[in-house]
Amino acid sequence: MTSVDEELSNKVFSNPYLMENILSHVTDEIVRNFEMRLTSKAFNNGCLAVVRAKFRVLSIVFEEKSNGYRGLTNEFVHLIVYEVEISKISPCFLFLKNILRLKVEELEVKEIWKLEKTLRKQFHDSIHSDLIGDNHKSIRKLTGLEEACFGCSKCLKFIEHVQEYGPLRFRSLKVIKKPISIRRLIVNDLLLEQIANVCVKDSSTKEECYRKLNSMINVPIQCDTLIFWISESRKLSRLDENETHQYMPREVFELILG
Repeated sequence: MTSVDEELSNKVFSNPYLMENILSHVTDEIVRNFEMRLTSKAFNNGCLAVVRAKFRVLSIVFEEKSNGYRGLTNEFVHLIVYEVEISKISPCFLFLKNILRLKVEELEVKEIWKLEKTLRKQFHDSIHSDLIGDNHKSIRKLTGLEEACFGCSKCLKFIEHVQEYGPLRFRSLKVIKKPISIRRLIVNDLLLEQIANVCVKDSSTKEECYRKLNSMINVPIQCDTLIFWISESRKLSRLDENETHQYMPREVFELILG
């Protein structure tokens, strides 16, 4: 390398904006070979910056894979497109929060219901403590996480400041007392089914059932867009191999729309 080339190289590496712009084109390679960031302090800062930008909008998807040995399966989580073993997810979250200094802005959790109950709770708690921590105010979108806890106070506090939230669980619906305004709220078929079941169980006449239904859905929530996640065919448990047809309670659906 000539002195001119070396001087030019030093100028590039000493300019954080130019460095980040160059590294943004090889983000996937940086994630897969993260030790390369230790080349220099400037290079490290540049790598952290571009990876941080990529992970601000984070999709977390659970998946089971057969390992080909006696039918056993391994459990993985996909962070965007990067595969992480479920047993290593907590250290991964801590790295994102503490080393990468990541503040997630949009968090989408999918297929978390497939996890075994105890592991599902651990995964849910790890997202709150190890990934989000004290940075909950940076979240603008949170979807799918209530499918792990069925509506806890930690999850529900996000509905006060995010732009998109859901699917809302029955437990959350019952505890909302203060007025809430949100851009996009997600409601799924399970909530409609739970509302219908409670109304029928606690009522002896059709009129009483409708009064109960009216009072139950009359919660102080305003949203610009109400999104329905509805399927009349679904697996009733993580162990089911086939989907079961479930009739949607149309009375609840129509009353919410009305």
